[in-house]
Amino acid sequence: MMDKIARACEKRPFVVIGVIALITVLMLTGIPKITTETEMRTFLPKGYPSIEATLEIENKFGGIQYEFILIKSQKVTNANVVRSLLDLQQKLVTEPTLENYVMEVGSYLDFLLPYIMVNSQLLPDNQLELTIQSLLAQPQIKNMVENKSITHDQKICLLSIRVNSNLKQSEASEKTGYFEDFVKSYASESGAFDASITGGYSISRDMQKMVGGESYILLLAAVIFIIVVLALAFRHASDVVSPFVVIGLAMVWVMGIMGHFGISFSTVAVAILPLLLGITIDYAIHMIYRYKEERSKGYDAGKSAVSSIKTTGTAVFLTAATTMIGFGSWLTSDLPPLRDFGFLSMLGIFLSFVFVVTLLPAFWVIRDRKKGTERAAKVPGYGASKKAKSAIDRGLIKIAMGAVHHSGKVAITAGIITVIAILLATQTTTAISFEEFMPAGVESVETSNEIEEYFGGQDPSSAVMVLVEGDITDPATLGAMIQLEQQTLSDTRNTNITSSYSIADLILATNNGSLPKNSENAKAILRILRQQMPERTDVLITSDNGAATIMFMGSAETDADLKLMADIVRTNVDQVAPNTQAEFAVGGMPAIAADLLGKISESAITTTLIAFVLCTLVLCFIFRSPVLGLITMIPVTLALIWEFGALYVFGIPLNIMTVLISALLIGIGIDFSIHITHRYMEEWKDRLRKPEESVGTSVFHVGRAILVAAASTCGAFGIIMLSGMPMLGIFGGIMALVIILCMLAALFVLPSILVAYARRTGRKRSVLGPSF
Repeated sequence: MMDKIARACEKRPFVVIGVIALITVLMLTGIPKITTETEMRTFLPKGYPSIEATLEIENKFGGIQYEFILIKSQKVTNANVVRSLLDLQQKLVTEPTLENYVMEVGSYLDFLLPYIMVNSQLLPDNQLELTIQSLLAQPQIKNMVENKSITHDQKICLLSIRVNSNLKQSEASEKTGYFEDFVKSYASESGAFDASITGGYSISRDMQKMVGGESYILLLAAVIFIIVVLALAFRHASDVVSPFVVIGLAMVWVMGIMGHFGISFSTVAVAILPLLLGITIDYAIHMIYRYKEERSKGYDAGKSAVSSIKTTGTAVFLTAATTMIGFGSWLTSDLPPLRDFGFLSMLGIFLSFVFVVTLLPAFWVIRDRKKGTERAAKVPGYGASKKAKSAIDRGLIKIAMGAVHHSGKVAITAGIITVIAILLATQTTTAISFEEFMPAGVESVETSNEIEEYFGGQDPSSAVMVLVEGDITDPATLGAMIQLEQQTLSDTRNTNITSSYSIADLILATNNGSLPKNSENAKAILRILRQQMPERTDVLITSDNGAATIMFMGSAETDADLKLMADIVRTNVDQVAPNTQAEFAVGGMPAIAADLLGKISESAITTTLIAFVLCTLVLCFIFRSPVLGLITMIPVTLALIWEFGALYVFGIPLNIMTVLISALLIGIGIDFSIHITHRYMEEWKDRLRKPEESVGTSVFHVGRAILVAAASTCGAFGIIMLSGMPMLGIFGGIMALVIILCMLAALFVLPSILVAYARRTGRKRSVLGPSF
């Protein structure tokens, strides 16, 4: 395979480039065909009861997406403030720019309107304020609103706006912008109160603006950093530019294939570019260094390109294959976004490999064919540490040869570090702290934190939802709903669920704290509620009285809190549901998140094991030696163990993100070991060098490429650490850390193991089969 590619690049470089150019034109025609997918439900897996219940709630009640306006004033029960709030509520519903966005608006005033309005007019100011105070003192109303939509000191209140949950991402972002502008403009003009906004759409919009604004800066900074590294490593400007051409073509082809084959563009596709930036740069660096090495031996451009493809091209194939396996293991996930990311990553990596071993060599042949041969340089052997061309080369060789000469000390040191890492890993926290993942200085996030401080969790879109189906007007059903709420809130395990809300609560409050005696009485009360507060009633019970929801509000700081909230509600549903003819189903984002996070954890462990096993099998097959395949896996295995110890040192929890990164890094981090092992076997078996001499020669030739590749990749990920998004910063930091650990393990640990392997086995045959 590599022979045919090499000969084509040598003999027909223009044809190779021409074919790539023609196919690129074809791929460009596919890019306009790409459709964008932002519908959240398409990202959810099937077969989860919590997801099915949530989707059913959305179908029956029109969605559970909310925005909130936090109102602050000297007294939100002041007549002027009350009039302004009611006016704002009305205008939010009728504002043309918010059509198909604002569905319903609610506040504490909804519970007071029947008593503070006469003939559709508000009471006079003095009477209005006195009436409001009297009503808020009544136990039934007080229990419904105090510290839920108005604070005890009456200085702060909350407006809840149910918004259209079926909007596409772009439309939702645009409408949310109009909503924020309208509310802030109204608050400024009225002067009656201060208003700040939060909610799912607001936070998503603010974070997208933040990430979108900084992503270009971070990407540009990463590109500049890599350009500087490449410029220091290579003399040819074309060698600095060509890797970016390869990355650009790979992205064009990926997007073209997406368009031609109807693969939707989603948020996961955005991550492919920086990923290919880090991976493809490594492939190109190793190929460029090998080409320069062959040229330094006096070979012409064609022969140098052929040799580079046959040797380092094979090593690049191995690294691409193992990296594709790392991402391909994600195809086993239940989550569509992870499957899409795995597939697109595999596709991008494969295309990057193809361009690195075809486009780059063909370009070199065309560029350098008139230059003839270059003056040969003596290739260093065992004494390379004294004859190497630079301090960097000498330092790398000293590291490798020192590891060989002191293999016992290296083994003991690596063993001690590994044991310490394992012990520290057992002390690492496993919880995901959501607060640590949220950026600082974002108004919607800060407003959300304020609402949680004043009112606890009050966002229905973040509530554990219980769908009740049956005859809701049956007193037995209403009694079961009240019982479920009481049991859940009083559960001894509960520390996060702060309140509950259902149509049964409204009926109880309207009926002087008593349940209706029969279904007809319940229906009569519902008719009153639908007249007095339709926006409240419609989200709690369907028009045919055949389904209702119970909302359990609360706040969760970690993924463990989410799971506990869902478990408490489910436990009490199992106790209450058998006593009624109605059917109960638990849904809502906490329940979905708890189910998915648990499944992702299991899936992540599975994908990591699959990636490890498949990478090992591929290496055993290609190297034609199970022992050599396992040896090549040792550095990345050590690095992953060391990573878990480092997580404890840096205070990073062991959670889903870190485990997912582990599966990814099995493919990426093994690259250093593959290049060292492949070159070592080339020097030892094919060129018949002594084991120790092969180490010095191998590190001399691939060590600098490994160092440059590690520097460029770590630098790029290190720049991501500067992101204002803590989650991205942690991701970048972990990636950079593990890449460094993989490189150190490959340079310090692997050489002595390879020498020991060579001494015990002797030379039998070439490491690579004839197909390569």
